[in-house]
Amino acid sequence: MKKHTHPSAPDGMYSQLVDEDLPASQFIHDVQPRGASAGSGSGIVVSTARTVVFVSAGWLSFEGSCYRVSRQTANWRGGQRLCQRDGGQLAVILSAHQQGFLWDLLPRGYWNAFWFGLSDQHTEDVWTWVDGTPLVGGFWEEGEPNNHNNEDCGYMVKTLDLERVAVRSWYDAPCYMSLPFICQKVPGTGPPIAPTSH
Repeated sequence: MKKHTHPSAPDGMYSQLVDEDLPASQFIHDVQPRGASAGSGSGIVVSTARTVVFVSAGWLSFEGSCYRVSRQTANWRGGQRLCQRDGGQLAVILSAHQQGFLWDLLPRGYWNAFWFGLSDQHTEDVWTWVDGTPLVGGFWEEGEPNNHNNEDCGYMVKTLDLERVAVRSWYDAPCYMSLPFICQKVPGTGPPIAPTSH
């Protein structure tokens, strides 16, 4: 199993599994902290004590849920439909630990933006998650949400600017924008993975 360090990760903080190298029949791989020997089954190397495991191709498990950062783009509703197709939903972020975990998965770029499962489409300024629960707190950038142009959907940004941090990375945007997205599901849900031949 090959590992590579994402080129935009600060100081090579995380190494990520190359998706094509993960056999579809493999379900879970343990992870080792940075500095540990890279034995078989190491998919991602983390510098924290968090428990992270691979769950099916392209998904990572954290605190009881599985997550995937998409490579494709869609509007907010389209992202939700694509997550549902795989047995999940757009990510619901309820803790600073979860926010930090997802933030660490995202690559830095000029303006790398990713949908997650928050909107105020039903009632302006009443932000709710895709599962219907209300937002409590959040990790909004200063001055956000601002509903500048009928902006009813939440997205997370990670830029090349190292001053941009996880706890101030949420923005609101028009839901029709096409962005990559973050999916979340319960381990073991979703369509079966067809075996691949290598």
